[in-house]
Amino acid sequence: MYKNIGKRISEICKEKNVTQKDLILNDLGSTPTISNVFHGRQLPTLKFVSGFLDMFPYLDARWLITGKRSTLENNMTSDNQAEYEKKVGDSNKEKIHLEKINSLTEQIELKDQIIANKDEQIALLKRLLGER
Repeated sequence: MYKNIGKRISEICKEKNVTQKDLILNDLGSTPTISNVFHGRQLPTLKFVSGFLDMFPYLDARWLITGKRSTLENNMTSDNQAEYEKKVGDSNKEKIHLEKINSLTEQIELKDQIIANKDEQIALLKRLLGER
C-alpha cells in the first residue's frame, strides 16, 4: 500500500511535467533521496509529502499516501484545476527565479570578495617590490 507512493508521485510528476530537479529546487529533498522515492527504494519524508501536496493542492493526501480514494483532481471542474495549476506553476516559477537571484547575488558577493583579496595581494606585492 505505502510502497507504491513513489509510483504515484512519479506518475503525477510525469502528468504535470514536473521533473525531479523541480522537486529538488522546491527543497523537497536531495537528488539521491528524490530518485529513491521515484523508484520505490525509499519512502518520502513528511517534509517531502507536505511540500509535494503544497505543489499540488488539489491532490487528496490520503490517496497520495495510501492509494485509496481518487484524487480530488477528478472531481474538480477544468476551470478550477487550471486555476490551481496556474497558481502552483506561477508560485514555483517565482520561487525558482528568487532562488536563482539569491544564488547569483551570493556569487557576485563572493567574486567581490575575491577581487578585494586580489587587490590586497597586488598592493602587498607592490609594497614588497618597492622596498627592494
